[in-house]
Parts: sequence; structure tokens; C-alpha cells
Amino acid sequence: MKNEDLKKLNRLANLQLDHRLAVLKAAIEAKTRSEAALAALSQPVDPQPGLVGAASDLAAMAYQRWADLRRAEINLCLARQTHEAAQARSEAEIAFGRNEALRGLASRAVRGRRPE
Repeated sequence: MKNEDLKKLNRLANLQLDHRLAVLKAAIEAKTRSEAALAALSQPVDPQPGLVGAASDLAAMAYQRWADLRRAEINLCLARQTHEAAQARSEAEIAFGRNEALRGLASRAVRGRRPE
């Protein structure tokens, strides 16, 4: 393999690694946002001013119903995002390995040894 071919392959490997790392970063950020939204739903809610007695209790129950539905939605989304982040990490690791392998081949070629 020619040195010029190795340089081209190395550039492509660098581009692919950059892309995979960007995808991984986006997946982790999305997952982090979902985790924060889920944590926010766990915070206690202050009673509404002006509501007393049964009206306050009904408002609290309505909020809890809504929060439970929202938690279920977020948990489904979080499961998908966790899978996507794991997959993105795996693909980034593979791209990194390819990049390192090509870097090793290129350094051997520069030192005058023929890549095997």
C-alpha cells in the first residue's frame, strides 16, 4: 500500500471517528436531558395558592396523574436513548480502533517498514 493511500485512509478514518464521537456526544446529551426531566418530576410540588381543602387535594391528584404518565413516557424514551448511547459508544470504539490501526500502519510506512 502506498503512503498516499494510507494518508487518504487515515483522513477518512479521522472523519469517521469525528462523526461517531459527535453522534455519541449527542446521544449522551439527549439521555442526560431525559434524566434531568425525570428527576424534576420527583421534586415535591408546592400547593397552589388560593386552593384549600378538597380543591387542593384534587389539584394534587391531577398533577400526580399527569406526572405518572409523563414519567412513563420519559422512561420509555430513556430506555431507547440508553440503547442508542450504548450503540453509539460501540461504534465510536470501533472507529477509534480503526483510526489507531491505520495510524500504526502509517508510522511503520514512514519508518520505512512495509506494512503487512
